[in-house]
Amino acid sequence: MRLSLLFIVALSCVSVFAQVGIGTTTPKSSLDISIANSLTPTNTDGILVPRVNNFPASNPSATGLLIYLDDTDNNDPQPDGFYFWNKTRWNYVSGWNYYGNEGTSPSTAAIGVAANGDYIGTKDNTDFVVGTNGLERLRITAAGNIAIGKTNPTKRLEINANNDYVKFENLATKTTSTKTFFMVRDTNNEVGLSEVENVAGQLIRIGLNTAAYDTTEKAIRFKDNNDATEMGGNNFINTVTGSSFTEGGNQPSDKDFINLPPGTYKITLKASYTNGSSGLLSLSTTNNIIFRFYVNGTEYSRQYSNFNATGLLSLGIAADLVKNDCIFTDFLTLTAASTPLYFSVQNDGSVPYTITGKSGSGYRSIILVERLR
Repeated sequence: MRLSLLFIVALSCVSVFAQVGIGTTTPKSSLDISIANSLTPTNTDGILVPRVNNFPASNPSATGLLIYLDDTDNNDPQPDGFYFWNKTRWNYVSGWNYYGNEGTSPSTAAIGVAANGDYIGTKDNTDFVVGTNGLERLRITAAGNIAIGKTNPTKRLEINANNDYVKFENLATKTTSTKTFFMVRDTNNEVGLSEVENVAGQLIRIGLNTAAYDTTEKAIRFKDNNDATEMGGNNFINTVTGSSFTEGGNQPSDKDFINLPPGTYKITLKASYTNGSSGLLSLSTTNNIIFRFYVNGTEYSRQYSNFNATGLLSLGIAADLVKNDCIFTDFLTLTAASTPLYFSVQNDGSVPYTITGKSGSGYRSIILVERLR
């Protein structure tokens, strides 16, 4: 009798250790738990794993140990939920799937404000890292700075291109009228948005007044030819942002000014003039004309122009008028606002001359200002 009972117990133990069924007589795995009705489960159907308020003080010895952290006293910074031990750390059993998720509720909180919905990232004050092939590729720091190819960004976005290029395709074209906004890199390799106006190619084109000159230095005037009404149509150009003209009075000592904002400029004076010599023995008379360029009241540069006054060897007959041109070009960098510029001219000989402004519908003598930057 005792042997029979022992044999039955032995058989029962083999059955228990092979497959165990709870709520079912036909277990399909090592442990198979079934409920009375899977379509209408009760609020007690399920498995309760051990609930803990804190992680164990020492690491478990068994890999795969499963617990539920119910940190009611907030002793651990990790969120409540299921954790399993993977030999080296407690891994949080997240609800996110690597093959995609449905029914998510993205956070609608403003940047820098606590998230109020679903998101992927860290909840504590630590960085969020994305990697491939076991290597870190992208990092979002706890402060919100993003780095690609590096681990310690101090700006909102930093990229270590590793001596390669950064490529953008199919960028939209944006047309601007006054300003061109573009990206610039400084000496620290920091890239930002430049709001400096793109001024290269802005022009001023104005005509000179027709006037007679002699050995006295006088300003070259343009007050009658510095707008579209005076010059007519396309003869006048002024696209230099922030520039203006100051017109003088009617006295010989008065000056007309071109006022320019800070920048770098190419300044050109084209003066066409004729001599006014006449009388006896004015044959092959030579004169020099001095053109001076003034910036803010101080002479900046000068140029000499030589001309011949060819007369007739006879009494009382006017000399032939000899036409001459002087093209005076210089470069200028201004740092002060509305700096005034003007040209002057002076004859260092005895023969008078006349600068010719308008000739027909065009201008023989003009001032050109080209802004370079």
